[in-house]
Amino acid sequence: MDKMTLLVSALKSNLVRSFNKISTLIFNYMTLIMKTITLLIFISFCFSHELISQNQKALDSLETTLKTQVDSLKMKTYGPLIKGYVRSNPEKAERFMEEELLLAKTIGREDFIAMANMDAGNFHAMQASYAKAETFFVAAKKAFESVNDSSGLAQVNNN
Repeated sequence: MDKMTLLVSALKSNLVRSFNKISTLIFNYMTLIMKTITLLIFISFCFSHELISQNQKALDSLETTLKTQVDSLKMKTYGPLIKGYVRSNPEKAERFMEEELLLAKTIGREDFIAMANMDAGNFHAMQASYAKAETFFVAAKKAFESVNDSSGLAQVNNN
Protein backbone atom coordinates (compact mmCIF):
# COMPACT_ATOMS: atom_id res chain seq x y z
CA MET A 1 0.00 0.00 0.00
CA ASP A 2 1.14 3.42 -0.69
CA LYS A 3 1.32 6.26 1.82
CA MET A 4 -1.81 7.94 0.51
CA THR A 5 -3.95 4.86 1.00
CA LEU A 6 -2.60 4.38 4.50
CA LEU A 7 -3.33 8.03 5.31
CA VAL A 8 -6.91 7.78 3.98
CA SER A 9 -7.45 4.55 5.89
CA ALA A 10 -6.16 6.13 9.10
CA LEU A 11 -8.37 9.18 8.61
CA LYS A 12 -11.43 6.99 8.03
CA SER A 13 -10.66 5.02 11.16
CA ASN A 14 -10.25 8.19 13.23
CA LEU A 15 -13.41 9.65 11.75
CA VAL A 16 -15.42 6.55 12.64
CA ARG A 17 -14.04 6.54 16.21
CA SER A 18 -14.83 10.25 16.58
CA PHE A 19 -18.33 9.72 15.23
CA ASN A 20 -18.89 6.85 17.67
CA LYS A 21 -17.66 8.97 20.58
CA ILE A 22 -19.91 11.87 19.56
CA SER A 23 -22.89 9.53 19.14
CA THR A 24 -22.29 8.07 22.59
CA LEU A 25 -22.00 11.54 24.14
CA ILE A 26 -25.23 12.69 22.46
CA PHE A 27 -27.03 9.54 23.58
CA ASN A 28 -25.83 9.99 27.17
CA TYR A 29 -26.81 13.67 27.13
CA MET A 30 -30.28 12.89 25.77
CA THR A 31 -30.73 10.15 28.39
CA LEU A 32 -29.80 12.62 31.11
CA ILE A 33 -32.28 15.16 29.74
CA MET A 34 -35.07 12.57 29.64
CA LYS A 35 -34.35 11.48 33.22
CA THR A 36 -34.36 15.10 34.36
CA ILE A 37 -37.66 15.79 32.60
CA THR A 38 -39.20 12.67 34.12
CA LEU A 39 -38.03 13.71 37.57
CA LEU A 40 -39.42 17.23 37.12
CA ILE A 41 -42.79 15.87 35.99
CA PHE A 42 -42.89 13.56 38.99
CA ILE A 43 -42.03 16.38 41.40
CA SER A 44 -44.61 18.66 39.78
CA PHE A 45 -47.25 15.97 40.14
CA CYS A 46 -46.42 15.52 43.82
CA PHE A 47 -46.61 19.24 44.54
CA SER A 48 -49.75 19.78 42.47
CA HIS A 49 -51.51 17.09 44.49
CA GLU A 50 -50.46 18.88 47.69
CA LEU A 51 -51.64 22.24 46.34
CA ILE A 52 -55.00 20.80 45.29
CA SER A 53 -55.38 19.28 48.72
CA GLN A 54 -54.57 22.61 50.39
CA ASN A 55 -56.96 24.43 48.06
CA GLN A 56 -59.75 22.00 48.97
CA LYS A 57 -59.05 22.55 52.68
CA ALA A 58 -59.32 26.30 52.16
CA LEU A 59 -62.60 25.91 50.28
CA ASP A 60 -64.00 23.62 52.98
CA SER A 61 -63.03 26.20 55.58
CA LEU A 62 -64.74 28.98 53.60
CA GLU A 63 -67.90 26.89 53.30
CA THR A 64 -67.94 26.25 57.03
CA THR A 65 -67.39 29.93 57.74
CA LEU A 66 -70.14 30.92 55.30
CA LYS A 67 -72.76 29.12 57.41
CA THR A 68 -72.12 31.35 60.43
CA GLN A 69 -71.48 34.70 58.74
CA VAL A 70 -73.75 37.70 58.61
CA ASP A 71 -74.98 38.78 55.19
CA SER A 72 -72.36 41.45 54.48
CA LEU A 73 -69.51 39.04 55.25
CA LYS A 74 -71.14 36.30 53.19
CA MET A 75 -70.94 38.59 50.18
CA LYS A 76 -67.15 38.66 50.51
CA THR A 77 -66.94 34.88 50.91
CA TYR A 78 -68.97 33.89 47.86
CA GLY A 79 -66.44 35.21 45.31
CA PRO A 80 -63.51 33.02 46.45
CA LEU A 81 -65.84 30.01 46.68
CA ILE A 82 -67.08 30.53 43.13
CA LYS A 83 -63.53 30.98 41.82
CA GLY A 84 -62.35 27.94 43.75
CA TYR A 85 -65.04 25.61 42.43
CA VAL A 86 -65.56 26.95 38.89
CA ARG A 87 -63.23 24.31 37.37
CA SER A 88 -63.39 21.44 39.84
CA ASN A 89 -67.10 21.54 40.67
CA PRO A 90 -69.03 23.93 38.40
CA GLU A 91 -72.42 22.87 39.79
CA LYS A 92 -71.38 23.91 43.27
CA ALA A 93 -69.86 27.15 41.95
CA GLU A 94 -73.12 27.91 40.14
CA ARG A 95 -75.13 27.28 43.31
CA PHE A 96 -72.91 29.74 45.22
CA MET A 97 -73.23 32.24 42.37
CA GLU A 98 -77.02 32.06 42.50
CA GLU A 99 -77.01 32.40 46.30
CA GLU A 100 -74.74 35.43 46.03
CA LEU A 101 -76.97 37.12 43.43
CA LEU A 102 -80.09 36.47 45.52
CA LEU A 103 -78.45 37.75 48.72
CA ALA A 104 -77.16 40.88 46.97
CA LYS A 105 -80.64 41.68 45.68
CA THR A 106 -82.15 40.96 49.11
CA ILE A 107 -79.71 43.30 50.86
CA GLY A 108 -80.25 45.86 48.12
CA ARG A 109 -76.82 47.51 48.23
CA GLU A 110 -75.50 48.47 44.79
CA ASP A 111 -71.91 47.58 45.66
CA PHE A 112 -72.98 44.04 46.60
CA ILE A 113 -75.10 43.77 43.45
CA ALA A 114 -72.10 44.90 41.39
CA MET A 115 -69.82 42.36 43.07
CA ALA A 116 -72.34 39.53 42.60
CA ASN A 117 -72.83 40.39 38.92
CA MET A 118 -69.08 40.51 38.36
CA ASP A 119 -68.65 37.10 40.03
CA ALA A 120 -71.49 35.74 37.88
CA GLY A 121 -69.85 37.17 34.77
CA ASN A 122 -66.53 35.57 35.68
CA PHE A 123 -68.27 32.24 36.33
CA HIS A 124 -70.00 32.26 32.93
CA ALA A 125 -66.81 33.39 31.16
CA MET A 126 -64.94 30.44 32.70
CA GLN A 127 -67.74 28.16 31.50
CA ALA A 128 -67.43 29.65 27.98
CA SER A 129 -70.96 31.12 28.16
CA TYR A 130 -69.78 34.44 26.82
CA ALA A 131 -73.19 35.95 26.05
CA LYS A 132 -74.34 35.34 29.64
CA ALA A 133 -71.02 36.62 30.96
CA GLU A 134 -71.39 39.84 28.98
CA THR A 135 -74.89 40.40 30.40
CA PHE A 136 -73.58 40.12 33.95
CA PHE A 137 -70.53 42.27 33.24
CA VAL A 138 -72.75 45.03 31.81
CA ALA A 139 -74.96 44.89 34.92
CA ALA A 140 -71.87 44.97 37.16
CA LYS A 141 -70.48 47.97 35.27
CA LYS A 142 -73.73 49.92 35.74
CA ALA A 143 -73.81 49.09 39.46
CA PHE A 144 -70.15 50.04 39.97
CA GLU A 145 -70.77 53.32 38.13
CA SER A 146 -73.76 54.10 40.36
CA VAL A 147 -71.59 53.84 43.50
CA ASN A 148 -68.56 55.53 41.90
CA ASP A 149 -66.35 52.48 42.46
CA SER A 150 -63.42 53.04 40.09
CA SER A 151 -61.61 49.91 41.27
CA GLY A 152 -64.66 47.77 40.50
CA LEU A 153 -65.04 49.48 37.12
CA ALA A 154 -61.42 48.71 36.31
CA GLN A 155 -61.96 45.03 37.17
CA VAL A 156 -65.10 44.79 35.03
CA ASN A 157 -63.46 46.61 32.13
CA ASN A 158 -60.56 44.17 32.37
CA ASN A 159 -62.91 41.27 31.58
